[in-house]
Amino acid sequence: MAQEVTIIMLVDIPAALDAGTLEGNLYLVDNLKTEGSENEGTGKLVSAINGTHWFDGSQASEQLINWLPYSITSLSPQLPRFYADDRLDKLKDDLIRSVSSSGDTEMAEGEGGGFSNSGHLAATLAVPALTRLKDKTGRKISDDVPLMDLRGNFVSANKAPQMKFAADAGNQQGTGALGGAEMSDISYLTPQIYNITGEAVEKGVIYPAQYGTPAPIKGGWYWCAAVNTYMTGVYTYTMHITLYKPELHGDETVWLPVNFTYDAKIKVSSGAMRNGFTGGSLGTLPVM
Repeated sequence: MAQEVTIIMLVDIPAALDAGTLEGNLYLVDNLKTEGSENEGTGKLVSAINGTHWFDGSQASEQLINWLPYSITSLSPQLPRFYADDRLDKLKDDLIRSVSSSGDTEMAEGEGGGFSNSGHLAATLAVPALTRLKDKTGRKISDDVPLMDLRGNFVSANKAPQMKFAADAGNQQGTGALGGAEMSDISYLTPQIYNITGEAVEKGVIYPAQYGTPAPIKGGWYWCAAVNTYMTGVYTYTMHITLYKPELHGDETVWLPVNFTYDAKIKVSSGAMRNGFTGGSLGTLPVM
């Protein structure tokens, strides 16, 4: 039976966007340190892929690799996938009840599910900023993505347009990007892997593809590859990664995609897999 290797990719998105590179801003860790993976927790991970072989040396089964990207500047991935949307729906309900009970008819739900800023309630209630997600051609992907901070609080519609502009971490005027400490406080969208290429793919060592999954922690999609463990050696592969950069367009916050590439390695060996608890061969655990 194939063993699943899971590679967790952690990205410091504000730092990567500011520097224009993933070097020094991406960290990799897998679940095979006991099998010989090297440089865990750094950007130079070499994942150990121990082949599964019969006694005569022939290949018994392939291995599987899963890649799971996360941002270190985002809400916990353990939260429900639609956490922000559920919070927004509850806030809308609370606002509507407040308007109904107060008799203030000036503040009402507007186009696209947003709220007008008229009426005295607008001064006392924090109406969340709703952002848009666009692809690299500028085509709208989705509307009404609430802007949240790392504590799970909404960034108000009144505060978002007043956020500082920054050309760099020093908050110099001029780029239209959300900057400084406020930029780092925002909960960023999850990084997306959109392709895997490179030496390991070209030589037929790994066969990557994107799959759908109902698992909430994987956000509906993930990348997986079967490994041809018959081809032993060290091979490089390239991940193509999209980060989303928040920019202010007038009073509107828009998430724009920025694409990067990053190289990592796998080390395929013919060594037998070991039980991580006992250090012995695979099989049933001893009963103590």
